[in-house]
Amino acid sequence: MNTKLALPFLAILALAQGCIIVGPGGPNSGNVTFAWTFLQASCSYAGVASVHITIPGETLDNNGVYACNSNGYDGIVLHDFAPGQYIYTIEGLDSAGYTTYTGSGDFDIDGDVTEQVDLAPVSYAWLTWTFPGNVTCANADTPANFYGGVKYVDIDIDGQAVRANCVDGALANGGQGVYSAAVGPGNHVITLTALGAFTPAGGQESVYPLFGASHALTTTLGAPVLDQAALQWMVGGTVVSWSLQSPTGTAQACDTTNRTPYVYVNFVDSTNTAVYAQPGDANYCDAAPTRYFYLQAAAGGTNYRIDMQGAAASYTWSQVGTHPVVTVMPGVFPANTSAINVTLRQN
Repeated sequence: MNTKLALPFLAILALAQGCIIVGPGGPNSGNVTFAWTFLQASCSYAGVASVHITIPGETLDNNGVYACNSNGYDGIVLHDFAPGQYIYTIEGLDSAGYTTYTGSGDFDIDGDVTEQVDLAPVSYAWLTWTFPGNVTCANADTPANFYGGVKYVDIDIDGQAVRANCVDGALANGGQGVYSAAVGPGNHVITLTALGAFTPAGGQESVYPLFGASHALTTTLGAPVLDQAALQWMVGGTVVSWSLQSPTGTAQACDTTNRTPYVYVNFVDSTNTAVYAQPGDANYCDAAPTRYFYLQAAAGGTNYRIDMQGAAASYTWSQVGTHPVVTVMPGVFPANTSAINVTLRQN
């Protein structure tokens, strides 16, 4: 379809005089006349300077941005639509270009149609954030730094989420701030989750939550509400080690040639949910002590039961005695010297 031309409504009326010719039946092309209000108010009363119209599959003149009022009419006429059904969204923009109202709907073309739409108010938060110690995004993941810092921050407001680059909102990086999703003016809950990102060789990028913050926020119509979040650790660490025994309980050493048996480590929370798929995270026998720096940790700590087992080509090893429980605290990453040792006995 050709680019649609938008003409002020009253100008269209001035051109509409003359004979009316009735054509044959069947679906006909036509024009759509949009007439808009903003909570039943006019453009001037609502403070809307222009509107942005989007109709999927259609190219609109001026990228769909038009004056809210043309020749005294709050609306516009778009021309030359083929017969069929269309959907649309309309945003009302203030003089600074911020979206302050939004509406959507659909219309059918079989000749000319008029579409009346009342737009609802929207608002935003303009967000910045900090990490403990006011470090940059690149340094936020210390001491593990497996993910190379924090790459993204997910911003969720009342279930509507946007993903931002960490550096765009981090004060330590000179970030100026990031918009939340558009919501209605009023009271909301906003949640930020800072994500590390890792891309294995030949694989796809995966993300992992490292920091978070959540609080109440009140937005108003007009300029975005400025908000700053102090992101806190959502993960903590622990260190584990293991000792091997024969079936009679005498000490065994790892096979230094094949680095076996493999030792599988798992962490099980209070709901009996395991962190790793069975049999657990695989480690070479001589890899102890092993650090786990990315266990989810709630404020006040999260308890995990440590489950281990060993396996070689011909034998297996099982955990001896009561399975230890570790409390993982957010932002706490113990040193190797505090490793929790588990005894594994050959079956």
